[in-house]
Amino acid sequence: MSPGFPLFRLPDNVVLSVFQSMEVIEQMLLSMLSMKTKKIVCSLNFPLRKMSLGTCAPCELEIRFYSIIINVVFEKSEREDAETELLEIKRPERVRFDAGRKVNYALESVDCQWGNGTFEVRDYIDHFMEILNHDRIDELTVTGDDAYPPESIQQLVNELDIRQLSFSDWVSDDNVITYLNAIKPTRSFYLDRCSLFDWNHTRMSQFFVQNLDYIIPDEEERTCMRRVGTYEERTETFSGGSYIRRNDGTEAIVHAEYLRFHLILQEMLLSMLSMRSKKIVCSLNLLPECEEISLYKYASCHLLFRLYPFYISLRFEKFEKDAEREIVEIERPERVKFHLSRIVGNRDESVNYQWENGIFKVRDYIDHFMEILHHDRIDQLYVMREDAYPPEEIQRLVNGLEIRQLTIYEQNSEDDMMIYLNAIKPTRSFCLERSPLFVWNHTKMSQFFIQNLNLIIIGNAPLLTLDDLLLMNASEIQIVTTRMTGKDFNRFLKHWIAGSNPRLRYLWIGCQLTDDFDEEQYERDLLQGIDHRKMADGEERTYGRHMGLYEERTETISGGSYIRRKDGTEAIVHAEEIFFHLILQ
Repeated sequence: MSPGFPLFRLPDNVVLSVFQSMEVIEQMLLSMLSMKTKKIVCSLNFPLRKMSLGTCAPCELEIRFYSIIINVVFEKSEREDAETELLEIKRPERVRFDAGRKVNYALESVDCQWGNGTFEVRDYIDHFMEILNHDRIDELTVTGDDAYPPESIQQLVNELDIRQLSFSDWVSDDNVITYLNAIKPTRSFYLDRCSLFDWNHTRMSQFFVQNLDYIIPDEEERTCMRRVGTYEERTETFSGGSYIRRNDGTEAIVHAEYLRFHLILQEMLLSMLSMRSKKIVCSLNLLPECEEISLYKYASCHLLFRLYPFYISLRFEKFEKDAEREIVEIERPERVKFHLSRIVGNRDESVNYQWENGIFKVRDYIDHFMEILHHDRIDQLYVMREDAYPPEEIQRLVNGLEIRQLTIYEQNSEDDMMIYLNAIKPTRSFCLERSPLFVWNHTKMSQFFIQNLNLIIIGNAPLLTLDDLLLMNASEIQIVTTRMTGKDFNRFLKHWIAGSNPRLRYLWIGCQLTDDFDEEQYERDLLQGIDHRKMADGEERTYGRHMGLYEERTETISGGSYIRRKDGTEAIVHAEEIFFHLILQ
């Protein structure tokens, strides 16, 4: 961009305002056109979060803002015989620029590429560090890819401040030592999945003595801070452990988390030995608070417990006869499989047991664990389409239990679904997913819609009508697919303004997508004849949505219009592609 370019004939403050009005992606691309554009972009002070460099083929520089991720990829052409040679990373032949960000539930992306001339990879790194006012590489990730030998990476980052050095995939012992000798991270290093790394104490001792921030490989509660990244920290709470003190007075806590893992295992298993052992385990209250007990109906029946950070499952099985599955009575299983696991770092710790069952029924196990865990409900009941356990069996299994959420997956028949919905009355929510074979029966369904539920989720509801929607008495409704139109939603809004659906706080519903669908006409139909006020440009509002039975998440919305019910309640109406939102303040 020459000094005579029309933009630069304007006053400097006008040129700066033009640059400020651009997207970050455009600003970064313009910074590479000339020294003048680079200087302007430098003055914008980008809010950069992290800059990372990866050595996999091809070499990649990741620039992470809070809402946008940009990847600058440096490529060499491959030989005609399709064999990639060991590449000199110094001067790439081609540069690819990819940028992406999440907007609501969609991913917006931009990509472009150009043939490189005389610029080296280090030139690009220095350039972006300068315009972003960033003085370091936050993370250098090394993989087991031989496209770029360690010596090339060593030369590439010479004299740069590398905050964290990470090894992933299969990196040989010699290459790990080469990197550790050449690249001295100033905050941390991370050795992940390096089973080929033959530990050499003499060679490794020099790295352990560096002043790094961290190396990754009772009733009283204490909190501690630990790192979850190069800069981020999190607060964790733990109980138990022992205090020790150093000669200089420094106090520390030694905590045997691995022992806790096995104590929980022993408690759960011991509780099944006798009534006396069960009573003892109940009285100890040593088990962590149970977050959730869920029951899954697959080809075998599963009972799942979530006790953070532990996951426990019991699987109840019947033996098959001649490789043909009969209709199985779920009441008394022949075999029980017990699985306890937790995630520690990047690995899964687990133990498995199984035993042949005697006289105990599945309901006996459910009642037993609800008692020792001091849990008075089934949080979720998941029903899959499997003939191994007919609906009547599940109905008898959970009779008298509180079911918080009933979820029916896959293509269950209408008759089976009606049996479940008639027999099992969830107290908080129900979810009908991927059920295109479900022929909507308005008379039968009305009794479920009028329940005071927190949440109704329906995947495919092509026969849903306005009357069905008006009957729903849930506080949150999510329906992915219907054949309703903008005019149908307009009639719903007029009913809502008059006082219908008084418990509703959030509605998200998809209309019918046709070949002649017109989004602008759809938005006009929504608010036809309704007094409304458009949200101002740039105005944003936050609202809460359910993530599950107990958790909520906060989301932000911009655009849309305000409407008001006759009792003064205000809501936002928002149309996004084929989806219609009604959000109460």
